[in-house]
Amino acid sequence: MLRRDDGSPFTDRLKFITLELPKYHDPADPEATALDKLCFALHNMTTFRNRPEYLQGKFFELLFEKAEIAKFAPHEVIKYEKDMLTQWDIDEYVGEQVEKGVKEGHERGLREGMAKGMKEGRAEGREKGRKEGREEGRTEILKSLIASGMPIDEVAQRSGLTIDEVVKLTGSSN
Repeated sequence: MLRRDDGSPFTDRLKFITLELPKYHDPADPEATALDKLCFALHNMTTFRNRPEYLQGKFFELLFEKAEIAKFAPHEVIKYEKDMLTQWDIDEYVGEQVEKGVKEGHERGLREGMAKGMKEGRAEGREKGRKEGREEGRTEILKSLIASGMPIDEVAQRSGLTIDEVVKLTGSSN
């Protein structure tokens, strides 16, 4: 952009790019770039009956949707915008409800999981306690038999343990 008074550049940062849309031909070629496709679509948008396959994808979908909206009469644009606001409100509400449901389900799952874990932990703890109690009781009986003068080999035979196990449990060496 040039200054009017002396013709010097207004800024060295401002650049213009000119696209000559009629020069872009059918980009069905697999080597066609996205820019080729865009320029072809912009130039020929009014002549398409159906969108060509090579102009598929989210970007071109939005482009053609906006072009359809641009053809609306003013009262149709207002109706479309109101409908879109309503749809966005519905989408927002549904999203919030889904998020709330996921959060509640997650919390419920945590509560149920903790309750189940505690129940299983208690049962496991009780079983472990019973087992330790039985072991302690058996050890006390073995100790009392040895203390009463019964030989270790006889205590082992009657208890079903080996002599080494009896010695290990009772800590005696008789």
